[in-house]
Amino acid sequence: MRYNSAYKNKNKSGRKKEGHANYHYPFPIPIQLINENINDSNPFDILGTYIPVDFSKPEIKKKETYIKVIDALEKLKKTNNDLLTYLKNKINILIKEYNGIFLHFRTKSRLALGLSSPSPLEVGFCIHPIYGIPYIPATSLKGTALRKCPKEEKEEKETIFGCQERAGDVIFLDAFPDNPKLELDIMTPHYQKWYSGSNPTPDEDDNPIPINFLVIPEGADFYGGLIPRHFNVKEETLNKAFQLLKEALDDLGLGAKTSSGYGWIEVSIEELKKPSGEKKEKSSSLEENYYQEVKREIENFQQKDFGLIDSLINKIEKINRNESREEMVKILIGKLNKDQRKKIENKLRAKGLIK
Repeated sequence: MRYNSAYKNKNKSGRKKEGHANYHYPFPIPIQLINENINDSNPFDILGTYIPVDFSKPEIKKKETYIKVIDALEKLKKTNNDLLTYLKNKINILIKEYNGIFLHFRTKSRLALGLSSPSPLEVGFCIHPIYGIPYIPATSLKGTALRKCPKEEKEEKETIFGCQERAGDVIFLDAFPDNPKLELDIMTPHYQKWYSGSNPTPDEDDNPIPINFLVIPEGADFYGGLIPRHFNVKEETLNKAFQLLKEALDDLGLGAKTSSGYGWIEVSIEELKKPSGEKKEKSSSLEENYYQEVKREIENFQQKDFGLIDSLINKIEKINRNESREEMVKILIGKLNKDQRKKIENKLRAKGLIK
C-alpha cells in the first residue's frame, strides 16, 4: 500500500483547509480521501488513529488532538441523542432480567481514566471504541472493589470475584455517562532527568515540559450495575460486592492521580420498579437456562479435562432441583475412568450429591 507522506489536509477541490497548513494524516492515500472530515470522526478514532502530524517540525499535534476529541464528543451528543438513552435502557433491562443492582455514580472531583492506555500521544484516555464516549470499564470497578476485599477472606473473595478455577458469582457492568463531557487538563513534571535516571540528583536547571491530558469533570453522572452470574447467587453476595465497591471508591478512589485529588466518586443504589409476579417468572426462566448451560458443559467434558472437575461439581451443587442434580452427577461419573471416580467420590459425598 502506497503512503503519501506529502499529503496535506485538503478537500476535493485541492484547497487546503484553513488552519491546517502543515497537518498531515500518515495513512494510505485511499483512507485519507475517504476520511476527509476528520473532525467528525468517532472520538476514540481521533484519539488513537486520526492524529495530525506536522512534518515541518516534525511533531504530533497533541493539544490540538485532545481538543478535536472534545469537539467530536460534543457533536456526537447532538447528532446521536438516542445512544445515551439506548445504553441506559440496556443496563435497566439487564438489571431487571437478572435481578441485579442498578448503580448511580457521581464524580466528586476530576476523573482521569486510562492515561496509560496505548496511544501515539504521551497519555491516552478511556473512551469506548464502539460508542465513542468516555465510560468507566467494568474491569476498573471490579479491580478497585477487589482491593478492598480482605486477603484472609479467601472463600468470600473467590465467590464474588472468582479465581483461576472458576468465575466469580458477580458480574460488574460498564458504567456509561448520563451526559458525557471531557475537559482538557495539564500537568508539568519537574526533574525529568532525575526521574529518567540520567541525573543522580534533582537539579533546578531542568526545562519542565507541560503535558496535556483529558479528564472527566467533577459532577458527572454515570450508570452501571451488578448482576448475578447465575440464578442461584445469593442476594447478600451482590450486596457484599456493592459494599466493597463503595468502600473502595470512598477510600481509594478510581483511576490515575488519586493522591493529587483526582478520581473521587460516590456510588449509590438506584431502585428499579418491578411489576408484581415478574421476579418469580424470570427466576424460573433463569434456573432453566442455568441447568441447560451446566448440562452442555458436562456433555462436552472429557477425561483429559479432569482439572476442571471441581468447577463442574460446584456448578452441579447450585442446581435447585434434586432430580436435575442427580442426572448431572450420573452423566459426569459416566465420563470418568475408574481412578478418577475414586478421587471425586468423597467430594461428592461431602456435598450430598451421592450417598
